[in-house]
Amino acid sequence: TATQTNSVMNSFRKTPGETSDPVTQFVKQRYPGVRILDRDWDDGLIEVKIRHKGVEKIAVFSPDRKWMRTVWEVRRESLPSRVVSAMKKHGFNYRHIDDNDNKAIESQRGLFFAIQVDDGRHDGVYILSSKGNPIRRYHNDEWDDGDDCIRILGEEWDDSEDRFDEGDDEWD
Repeated sequence: TATQTNSVMNSFRKTPGETSDPVTQFVKQRYPGVRILDRDWDDGLIEVKIRHKGVEKIAVFSPDRKWMRTVWEVRRESLPSRVVSAMKKHGFNYRHIDDNDNKAIESQRGLFFAIQVDDGRHDGVYILSSKGNPIRRYHNDEWDDGDDCIRILGEEWDDSEDRFDEGDDEWD
């Protein structure tokens, strides 16, 4: 709606790094030592690109500035051992896990991983909890379909490419 768009646009009028903005306050509290790299909005949601502990992440907020989730890429060697073990139970050895296209999804419901696998016969994306419990499996054609959105844990989640400009336009 126009009101939501105005609210989101007003949130961008803050001076970079200004802490009176609830989004900035939340990000700095949740991720100590964070560097805010960029801030944008997409499909009515506020997206904040951050660097936390050397990892680029995207924190997503509702139009009323409530945190929804944070998403980042996870290399195969950085996956929790419980997640790797769970994939082995599903018939996928370590080498079948994609080396760099996996995602971590942190939300109020916990930390989850979207693991891309391909063993030459079967491929897909598995959603697992941080403890390795399977949540759902998607076939690659479901994951990469044209509308880019899938349902994970009862909410829409966009797995599209990074929409932020690359560069040194840091807010902090």
